[in-house]
Amino acid sequence: MRRLLLIGLMGIGAGLAWMVSSRLWPERQAAWPSRKKLRKEARRAEAIQRAQEQAPVRPPEVHVEKEAETGLKVPLGDLTR
Repeated sequence: MRRLLLIGLMGIGAGLAWMVSSRLWPERQAAWPSRKKLRKEARRAEAIQRAQEQAPVRPPEVHVEKEAETGLKVPLGDLTR
């Protein structure tokens, strides 16, 4: 019985110590989300910059046959059919 009481009191003491320490150093805890947000924004900016630096993708040339069904367009490099 004493052992359970001692464990309970230790748990309550640890909880109170955590609450007091979190109130004493709130700037340390508040910095984490802002740092995470800054890294996320930096990654987005890098991705946008890389996308702008890439050459625009040109669509493949299309070969259209005479008297073919409408909608039948085959790229020149695709000879699988």
